Amino acid sequence: MTVENLTGHKLGQYELRELLGVGGMGSVYRAHQRALGRDVAVKVLPSVLAREHGYVQTFTREARIAASLEHPHIVPIYDYGTQDGIAYVVMRLLNDGTLAQRLYLRQQRREGLPSLAETSALLRQVASALDYAHRKGVVHRDMKPGNIMFDDGTPYIVDFGIARLMSDPAITGAAQVFGTPMYMPPEQWRDEELTPETDQYALAAVTYTLITGQPLFPLTQPQNLVLKHLSDLPTPPHVVRPDLPPAVSSVIGRALAKNPRDRFLTVGAFAQAFNAAVSSAGDAWTGFYTFPVTGVPLEMDSVYISQAVPQAPYDIVPKDAAPPVVPLIPEQPTPPPPVYPPPSPAVPQNAPAPQAPPARRIRRHSRGSPMQSLLLGGLIGLALLALIVCAVTVLAVNQLGVFNPDEPTETSTADLAGVEASPTDLPAAEPTDITPIFQRATPIAPTSPPGIAPTRIAALPPDNVSGALWIGTLAHGNATIRALSFSPDGATLATGAGDSAVHLWDVATETERNRFTVGAVVNDVHYSPDGSRIAASSEAGRVVVYAVGSGQIVADWQAHVLPSRGLSFSPDGSRLVTTSEDETAVVWDIATQTTLFTLNGHIGHVLDTAYSRDGARIITGGRDSTIRLWDAASGAQLMVLDGHTDEVRSVTYSPDGTQIASASADGTIRIWDAASGAPLQTMSGHNNWVWSVEFSPDGSLVVSGGRDDTAKVWDVATGALLTTLTGHGGWVIAAAFDPRGRLIATGSGDGTTRLWDVSSQ
Repeated sequence: MTVENLTGHKLGQYELRELLGVGGMGSVYRAHQRALGRDVAVKVLPSVLAREHGYVQTFTREARIAASLEHPHIVPIYDYGTQDGIAYVVMRLLNDGTLAQRLYLRQQRREGLPSLAETSALLRQVASALDYAHRKGVVHRDMKPGNIMFDDGTPYIVDFGIARLMSDPAITGAAQVFGTPMYMPPEQWRDEELTPETDQYALAAVTYTLITGQPLFPLTQPQNLVLKHLSDLPTPPHVVRPDLPPAVSSVIGRALAKNPRDRFLTVGAFAQAFNAAVSSAGDAWTGFYTFPVTGVPLEMDSVYISQAVPQAPYDIVPKDAAPPVVPLIPEQPTPPPPVYPPPSPAVPQNAPAPQAPPARRIRRHSRGSPMQSLLLGGLIGLALLALIVCAVTVLAVNQLGVFNPDEPTETSTADLAGVEASPTDLPAAEPTDITPIFQRATPIAPTSPPGIAPTRIAALPPDNVSGALWIGTLAHGNATIRALSFSPDGATLATGAGDSAVHLWDVATETERNRFTVGAVVNDVHYSPDGSRIAASSEAGRVVVYAVGSGQIVADWQAHVLPSRGLSFSPDGSRLVTTSEDETAVVWDIATQTTLFTLNGHIGHVLDTAYSRDGARIITGGRDSTIRLWDAASGAQLMVLDGHTDEVRSVTYSPDGTQIASASADGTIRIWDAASGAPLQTMSGHNNWVWSVEFSPDGSLVVSGGRDDTAKVWDVATGALLTTLTGHGGWVIAAAFDPRGRLIATGSGDGTTRLWDVSSQ
């Protein structure tokens, strides 16, 4: 890129005095702020972008977000602005270079790596900054050695918001994947939604370099990196460097998991696990973060995938030529194929591992380079090969009737963070030799629809697999059904969907009575105990309460800054407890919309909650794999239930309040004694995550919805699987009994809610 040297120019009150570095994200200058008599760093963004429509608004938004981050290890943003088509950001001037420069200089001087103690200290400091940003809803997107800078030995993360700005299709004119190839996780190469786990993977790749002295995939051209990040495992660190404790490879391997859900709950948890793995090493400090950095240009280059070019190790781009590759440690023989050691007891693994989501296309410029052609050709070839394999497999299944019930049947691409998927073909019925417990009942007779809903799908013949009669479908188009709640009398069903609305259905006629617009993806919905109101939580963090009769909003407030997940009414209907990705649950007075108290204790997202039937207790389930019990009057934590090995997606009390049911991404449903917290039953039968669980009205059964596109009914006393409800073409995210116990409703990522008649005759 051609860069105009602005040395000597003034931007606002800042005189640009020295060009420090140039890269894909602009130029950095040492500047002087005359009013305060201090030197600062000014980043000037590429001028070509300033001519794009909407750039100033987008730049201002991202700059404000970055400036709002105040943390000891995030570089302070002093000011930002635009002048004469130039956008700039003013930051604290950091005088001791980047981590990339330090790695390069140590490489040239053959002075070795930082000690494990130094690496662990750096990792904890950077992780604390990332976790702070993630709690604020900000993902860095371009973590790499060049974005970790030092001042007096203290590390700072720089360039928050810049990668997001540079990849904004409103600015670049086309959707771009932006980042640094050596550190980009699989989901970033696939141009999927980026999450805190994205930063964790990148930081793990940085850590890998710090402890091994080589990149994650050494001497690899960027056109090959996409395939390596998507499918290859790096050589385990203890194989590259035999003096490393094997537990280090376990920790790094988990943080580099291909599926983001298989990584640590937080970046801080990764840092803590790494510290535990190296705590016995006892090596001394080498001064790696304090030695003077001179003679190496400031590295700040990041690239679009579609513009990727070969880069020198550690992302260093010297002024003249790429540096020679000189190992920091003695060269080892060619290592065997990667086999990571089993995890140490201090570093638990999630099990079972969810299946990786299907790869999405990599978006590109309309004009390609030869490198693009190579990458595109390789990907097309792989896609064709995959199609051939799939066709052969389908043909074999059709001819032989082979079906493996132990294999996941995930067909939905619905993303619970808000990206909706189109309906998919219905999966094959799941064979079972379980005797159905339900007698088939006469379907509810349809009537002429008086409402505004789509036409009811006619009742189908009985499902000869499940033993439950599928009596109809409530169609929502392509919107994922994320939550549902029967009215206390069972006459109506409220569904919350990815179309940012709550739909109110007449159960008898299967037609839509009303629709309440929430304004953001609905994550949970509940009727009040008396049936007069409906509460909905949303991806925007807002909670809205509607009067069922009039459809009017009776309460509407910003409950959380981050997305609000589960919610539950108190038995008297005066309070709501809400949970959020901000790691809290909050108890609210609905009339005044004020906080009564906050429940703090979970590490990571709090995903669901429920009041006990007597209103004395509250339970919450979270991403930290725990269920927590709270005193509903004071907010004091009473008990923690451990046993799940992955996030707890759903929690509920039995009708008599004596038992608790929980559903987890570990593929199990668990029943607990509500008084003592003792585990009573563990149900295993879903071959993937379990999204939801709810008791039958008499408490003898539970129904669960799973990522394997099925709902299952279980006997609480014995833990036996009684029947499986099949037919959805996507994940079953919500499942519930009606108050009479004769119907089950299931909501799915295929955009439908199904009703099943399970009444006994």
